[in-house]
Amino acid sequence: LITLFILVFITITASFTEGAVDAWAALYMRDVIFVSGFTIGAATISFNFFMVLGRLVGDKVRDILGTFNFLITLFIFSFAGLFIVINFSTLLTSIIGFSVLGLGISSIVPLAYSIAGKVKEIDSAVGISIISISGYGVFMIAPALMGFIANLYGLSKVFLPMILLFIIC
Repeated sequence: LITLFILVFITITASFTEGAVDAWAALYMRDVIFVSGFTIGAATISFNFFMVLGRLVGDKVRDILGTFNFLITLFIFSFAGLFIVINFSTLLTSIIGFSVLGLGISSIVPLAYSIAGKVKEIDSAVGISIISISGYGVFMIAPALMGFIANLYGLSKVFLPMILLFIIC
């Protein structure tokens, strides 16, 4: 049962990050990085492109590294991407940061589904449903919560809570 709670926290962290990037990256690019036009969407495009790429190759990489090592690698990539986004404020570093973050986030939730379906103390359908509810629930809450954070601390700090969540993970 503790495994399921850990998986829920991991899912919440990944979904929170994904929701925040989808809702706030363009504003971050416009108001913190000071870009305009097409380049405003560059962060979201790079993040989503590398998420898709990561999901396409995720199973093969998991088979090579093993589930635990792959999950740790994804956490490291996610943390590194957020670190770059938060600490460097140029167009190029932002695109790199969001790309690395997208690669890191890409397979965390699918791994959580896979592991939740194998938890011995709980029926696989129940485990998968719990992961699904936690992921989608946070994905819907994240943009509003990030707005609250941006309002209190400024848009430049909007991605800071995610880096703290990945440290806890």
